Amino acid sequence: MVPAAVPRSRPLSQECPPCNACNPGREGTIPIDTLQALFNLQEEELRDLTHVLGSMFPMSTERRQRVIKPYHKSILDWLADERKAGAFFVSLVEGNRLLAGFCWGSYLTDPGSLGLYEVRWAPDHLEASGRTDDAARLRNDNAFQKRRLELEIEESDPKYSTYLKMSADQKDLMNDYQVLLNQMAQQKRWHPQQPEYLRNLSGEADHCELYRFPCCGKHVITGNREPSQYRNDGCTEA
Repeated sequence: MVPAAVPRSRPLSQECPPCNACNPGREGTIPIDTLQALFNLQEEELRDLTHVLGSMFPMSTERRQRVIKPYHKSILDWLADERKAGAFFVSLVEGNRLLAGFCWGSYLTDPGSLGLYEVRWAPDHLEASGRTDDAARLRNDNAFQKRRLELEIEESDPKYSTYLKMSADQKDLMNDYQVLLNQMAQQKRWHPQQPEYLRNLSGEADHCELYRFPCCGKHVITGNREPSQYRNDGCTEA
């Protein structure tokens, strides 16, 4: 079965330009909000799009967000193969170009308002479109990385997990966030004494470890690495 498997007078990529943006979505999943903003789709137009995509790209909800994702990854490979897909062919080149342009425009407008999809996959779409300098700019931009860490921390919050214990990934992201805030600050801060390792929190957390800065007594939980002394919550100016 293929998306809206009915006879077509022209290729799917021409009849339905938004379909180009669905295939190169990272991991095959793209948020509805991103598609709507990219093509200025109203709800009625969105319903038409989901009808064209058919049951192979059903709409679902992930982490409190509506998304379109493939029923199976093989459909992505089939759509991207012009010889096999024929009139249903969807251009990865065009899809990456569209998504790169959307992500870049959103970044230039306000890095602080970027969504999780944009901060995760914008560099990849830019590189796939040959815009390597722009991709490098994002990876080296503190405002972009700050937004990425904020959203990744929220995404990894244990309350969205199936278990109620601390997440090692989230703790590492939170520590990275403190380091980045310090790099962005006009006046840097730090803990002048190296952190002391106290104990492993196995059983209470997901492979987390507890450290203490002897200079001020502050406790820090990390995933699997020692916390940096150069943090925005440092006890003294650097």
